[in-house]
Amino acid sequence: MGSPTAAKLRPHGGEEVAHDVLDVGAIVVPKKPEYGSVIKKAGKSVGRLIHLPQYEKGVHEIRLEDLIEWEDQPRQDFPVEDDDEMAASIEAEGQYDELHVAPLETPEGIRFLIIRGTRRYRGLKQAQKETARALTKWDPDIENLFATSFFADL
Repeated sequence: MGSPTAAKLRPHGGEEVAHDVLDVGAIVVPKKPEYGSVIKKAGKSVGRLIHLPQYEKGVHEIRLEDLIEWEDQPRQDFPVEDDDEMAASIEAEGQYDELHVAPLETPEGIRFLIIRGTRRYRGLKQAQKETARALTKWDPDIENLFATSFFADL
């Protein structure tokens, strides 16, 4: 598979800096992987959480096409005006906070499930960005992942 490409990232209010983009095609899955919760969308399995030690935690630049929204997340109300506001903010100042994501094994390969940051993700898409800065996390239980991401701000 190809090597990662560079993306221009502008931290909040700062100058653009080049970052390597995570190449999901180059991710090596352990021979005996540890799996977690099965994730469903519209009642069908889209994949299951997978422990990838090299992405257990840390900040990575990930292509938007490799991110999947978590349909069962507690927040279900996403007004369109919020997406417009977020996109305008991203255009003006760049991505301020990281998304929180977890590795997900799908039939198409490794993708990343958005645990926290759906509005940012939608704003990045609307602003026609190609990548997002994301903090990767691991826990076999999706509810624990959500709790640790959500309550970290309180």
